[in-house]
Amino acid sequence: MPPDEILLFQSLLQEALKRLLVLVAVPLREDVIVALSAQGKLLSSSNEGTLSGVWSLMTLAWAHYLQPDADLRIAVRAALAVECLLCAFDLLDDIEDGDITPTLQLLGVAKAANVATGLLFLAQRSLCADPTEMQEVRGTQEMQWRLWNTFIECNLLACSGQHWDLVAEKQPFEDFQPEDALMMAEAKSGSLMRLACLFGALSVNAATDICELVADIGQALGVAHQLDNDAHDLATALQHASQNTSQNAPVPVQTSSDRSSPVKSDLRRNKKTLPIVIAAQQKTLQTGRAPADMRTQEALLEEAIRATWGACLVYRNHVRASLVRLKAIVDRPLSPALEHLIGVT
Repeated sequence: MPPDEILLFQSLLQEALKRLLVLVAVPLREDVIVALSAQGKLLSSSNEGTLSGVWSLMTLAWAHYLQPDADLRIAVRAALAVECLLCAFDLLDDIEDGDITPTLQLLGVAKAANVATGLLFLAQRSLCADPTEMQEVRGTQEMQWRLWNTFIECNLLACSGQHWDLVAEKQPFEDFQPEDALMMAEAKSGSLMRLACLFGALSVNAATDICELVADIGQALGVAHQLDNDAHDLATALQHASQNTSQNAPVPVQTSSDRSSPVKSDLRRNKKTLPIVIAAQQKTLQTGRAPADMRTQEALLEEAIRATWGACLVYRNHVRASLVRLKAIVDRPLSPALEHLIGVT
């Protein structure tokens, strides 16, 4: 169970998000709510077994930990910007990869693309402090500039990483090394988690050295999550293969007519995720086609998955080391909310 502090933050953010959504006209507002109610998003039901709004909660939890007595109105705005931004990026990522998620099934590709555009504008609107806040919260003008600058910088990095991912689909595996896959994960997921964490520090005017450490923690944590997801997705594909195909059949791929399949499109689209690149280096995957000996392919793919989880552990250890340094500067332990959200202490 998440600590009470998280539940309070969650309720605060949900109410603030509902007020922000009033700015959106119907029927776009209804479809934006559909997107923000998907599993794991801030407006999703808590009975789905997944904590709702992790990205925005991370921002608010960092702000409250670093300055427990600070006015959190700017932090709430920053947190909602993160929530809307990540929801938009998730929609665009699914559209670009051809992954037919429940949200895309509900909205359709065209409306989902427009919802993503609306969410990007909502993220920007959330960062605009109103005149009252500008007067009442000390340093708001400088803080707002730093938030905007960070927002643009991290988003450009994330877009560059996503574009690299799309371009890499057409490149042969021989041109890709594990280091390239890690760099792409750092650009895509690392920069976005960096944004979520750093926004919390910036929104309470934390000192420069603290901001740098928080950004470093977010970067490493984002890569660790990406590697864990990539390994899990490939493991799921292998499990699906063993349950639904004969021993000599190729690994199944998801097609547009097979929307119920749990297999993601990484193999079909020649994605250069770390486990697939490691496997390809061992010549077990050749443009998505299985070798004659399916048992050998499965064994080597499993080795690549374990190697990826090993790399994930390296990044998590980096997070732990940075947290030790941060706690020494702040001179207090992590809050229960951050301990729960980071999950590596």
